[in-house]
Amino acid sequence: MIIDLSQQREFSKWTGNHGFIATKSVNTYLAFHHNDSMLANEVCQENKGNYKGIYRKLKPLPQQVKHVVVDVTGDGHTYHLRLFGKVNEHCLTYEHSFDTTKNKRQRINFRLADFTASLHGFHLTNARIIDPQNITGTGFISKKSSAESFALSVFSLSFF
Repeated sequence: MIIDLSQQREFSKWTGNHGFIATKSVNTYLAFHHNDSMLANEVCQENKGNYKGIYRKLKPLPQQVKHVVVDVTGDGHTYHLRLFGKVNEHCLTYEHSFDTTKNKRQRINFRLADFTASLHGFHLTNARIIDPQNITGTGFISKKSSAESFALSVFSLSFF
């Protein structure tokens, strides 16, 4: 399965989320450009960072999926690729961080087995590897603790 964020129809399937610090809202947006979509935010000093991200629902993936490849251009910051899924009726988040190089397009390959599971922000040390058929969504998140802007251009995600 390939999610092509250079297509306007794909862009509409993503939503932003935000975090709150001291009653100040931190809004994240996804902007569509002619050949990519960009996760971006203007983080102000009053917010001191916090988490910002985008999310997309997915239909169950084929059982043989073992990898995810992201095609991005970064800004030199660290981001997290997230997979959301159900395990024993619990909604878990599986996460993998990745570093970007400023203004350099990168294809980054992740093994599903290398994602770390968490429940309500707490890492689970003995969680099972996520089953591709249990994945219900994917997303990107920035957990910057400093008050500065960020931008991650996303061209595609490929599951194989």
